[in-house]
Amino acid sequence: MYHGLIMKTVASFLMMAMLSVAGTVFSETARRPIVLSPMGDSLTQGNAWTAGGVSVCYRKTLASSLWAAGYAPRFQGAHEANSKDVIIPGCTAHSGFSGWNIQKGLGRAAFEEHGLNHLAKAPDAQAVLFLCGTNDLDVLNDRQGAAEQTFTAWQKLLKQWIAARPEVWFVVSTVPHQNPEAGGHSKASIDAFNASVRALFATKKETLNRPGDPTPIECVTGTLNEQGRALFGANAKIVLADLNLATPAGKTYFSTDRLHPTQPGQDRWAAVWQRALEHHVIPHLP
Repeated sequence: MYHGLIMKTVASFLMMAMLSVAGTVFSETARRPIVLSPMGDSLTQGNAWTAGGVSVCYRKTLASSLWAAGYAPRFQGAHEANSKDVIIPGCTAHSGFSGWNIQKGLGRAAFEEHGLNHLAKAPDAQAVLFLCGTNDLDVLNDRQGAAEQTFTAWQKLLKQWIAARPEVWFVVSTVPHQNPEAGGHSKASIDAFNASVRALFATKKETLNRPGDPTPIECVTGTLNEQGRALFGANAKIVLADLNLATPAGKTYFSTDRLHPTQPGQDRWAAVWQRALEHHVIPHLP
């Protein structure tokens, strides 16, 4: 009986401890709030079809990593698709849409036409994380002028956004390569588009390591250089997160459908997004 009483007491103590942790683990007390709006195509929405129903997305990793770093993140956007595994409260919304392009006329819908509407669905956003262009370049598939056409639409969109929401920071990304082991293509136009984007930024390079990932992450972030400021304006709040460099193409980081990263690939993207925010955005927030 005495042994049973001890076991019940221990069990009761453990349950109380678990409830105490559960009650405080997501408390925002003494945390720095940050409101983000992830925007883009299915690389932002993530996917569940390559992982047996598990949500594969950088958003869940970024939310948890920001929380672990002492922030109280909140995500805003048009919907909550593929967010069932996001465990941080308030971080399920986003404006990532499967199949979307930057420019209209190439697929399901385009930010060039609907981007301002989706920006309006993030009324409190301090920063937008914009990753788009994969579908544009995939449809055009190394056609002559594909990169230039996509880059023109990309910069036009950003100019509209900064005019509409000058208080918001826009963290933009290069376009990831497709998986050559699964029939990936468009490499020439992806390289050319990314070169045009990178030419607008003064970059900071560092190496990151993630637990369980044997390959160091080439992390490149940046702020507008003279060319970028001439294009967008001296006070434009646009910074770079170079996701292309973070994920070497191949089966380790990209799934067999050639376009979408595995969760280890998405985790690497989350690390670069976070560094771009910590280096170039958060220090300027009130």
